[in-house]
Amino acid sequence: KPVAEQTEADKTELEAVAAQLKADFPGSLYAQFAGLYLAKFAIEANNFETAAAELQDLVDTGDKGPVTYLAQVRLARVFIQQEKLDEALALVATTPEASFAAQYEEVKGDAFFAKGDESAALTAYQAARAAATSLGINTQVLQRKIDDLAGAQLAGADA
Repeated sequence: KPVAEQTEADKTELEAVAAQLKADFPGSLYAQFAGLYLAKFAIEANNFETAAAELQDLVDTGDKGPVTYLAQVRLARVFIQQEKLDEALALVATTPEASFAAQYEEVKGDAFFAKGDESAALTAYQAARAAATSLGINTQVLQRKIDDLAGAQLAGADA
């Protein structure tokens, strides 16, 4: 069997298992993780409506905690894809706990950037980098975003 077919079959099976977990154990951690997986598969298929529905369900029904916070970040990213930028910003307006600061600030930066507010984006990316650094997380991607924006602002100032 070609690898792609095997992967597709595995994915179909995982989707079925995830749906079953959600049906059999509603509100459980199993169901929450199943929702995250279903959203991930939907995003990979560029099905942002389904992904948004799965993630919104987690945000609305989950107990406040790591899974809910992760769902908020991912939902904000989906909203950015859908150009629902104010909705994205509302989801990540306040950071629930320090361990999520880097993710929340980076998504906030992405939303501001998509809105054309480069100054706010740069501030958010710098806050994300500071949070990531304090947690020992690699900041290469954030640094690139900061450098790109800083470079664009310098070019704008020279013009």
